[in-house]
Amino acid sequence: MTVALVVSLWMVVFSVVRAHDSDVRQFRDTMQISADLVALNSKPALLFRDERGARENLAAFRAVPAIISARIVSADGAVFVAYRQGAESELPSGARRGDPERLVTVSDIRDGDETLGTLVVLSDTAAVRRQLVDNLTRVGSAGAIAIVIALLLTVYFRRQLVTPILSLADSALFVAQGREFSQPIPRSEERR
Repeated sequence: MTVALVVSLWMVVFSVVRAHDSDVRQFRDTMQISADLVALNSKPALLFRDERGARENLAAFRAVPAIISARIVSADGAVFVAYRQGAESELPSGARRGDPERLVTVSDIRDGDETLGTLVVLSDTAAVRRQLVDNLTRVGSAGAIAIVIALLLTVYFRRQLVTPILSLADSALFVAQGREFSQPIPRSEERR
């Protein structure tokens, strides 16, 4: 039973880790696709220096709650326009690479082979972390229930299968030692 329990726990941990990796990849892909679409739509605004049009394009990020802020940087390195989810939101330059709580997504704004600028998007990965906690809670609860059921089944089968066999073995040992050949062997109905 211990081996089965260890194998089951290992499989559960493995499946949660795989699910989390999949969630992280899906989140990154979704953020990259969102950035690529807005970057593509921002090309005319950057070509014609239309700040209002560029702001409207960035405002599309309101539909994605995980996006904290974004900015379009022109080819000369100057910030063309910026978007913030809330007034206190940080700009993408405030995030560090490798920060587990933030994801920085970059998409070039191109016109043919010429790079007109870059869209930099800062996202909060809290949704992915919440999903991990939810998965761990669900799997932990299911694991605890499975362990309780396994223990109850073990007790039940021990009473139904092992106890009569041990009783029979005790009677056989008693007879084998030559003490008493009239030793009654208890029937399962008598034990209840």
